[in-house]
Amino acid sequence: MLRWGDLIWNGAAESWEASVQRTGRRGLRFLIVGPGAQTMTNWRLESRADDDQAVFGARDSGKPLSARGFRRRVDFALTQAGHPSTRHSQIQSAFAGWLSASGFTDHEIKVVMGRREVRSVDRLLFAHRALAAQRQLAEQMEGAPLGSGSIGSH
Repeated sequence: MLRWGDLIWNGAAESWEASVQRTGRRGLRFLIVGPGAQTMTNWRLESRADDDQAVFGARDSGKPLSARGFRRRVDFALTQAGHPSTRHSQIQSAFAGWLSASGFTDHEIKVVMGRREVRSVDRLLFAHRALAAQRQLAEQMEGAPLGSGSIGSH
């Protein structure tokens, strides 16, 4: 469970760093940057929570938030922000795509996103990579002279 005490504010970079120890697994470290960092800062100031309180606590403040509960909160926040048709899975895919475009390897994305297998990262990135391949092909076709092997030319 992520607690406020697990988060460290980096004022120079305007980001939060979270270090989470997972039972029976290696620790996980990730950054919260940009608008997300500002949102976390506002949330921290408004909550007046002590360091031992869960960041994403369940309604029972002493219990951790379940994965389903977290997805519901994300979906609710997206609806409140005016994006009711956007879902948690789309946000995950977009984040994985952004990390990939920023130079992260699939293995690094797996760690950042807390995935068990690289296969799940491949599934998240499938649509992004297919679109990139289509764009690359379209760019190549734009530069090709007519009748140079394009479909339908004989």
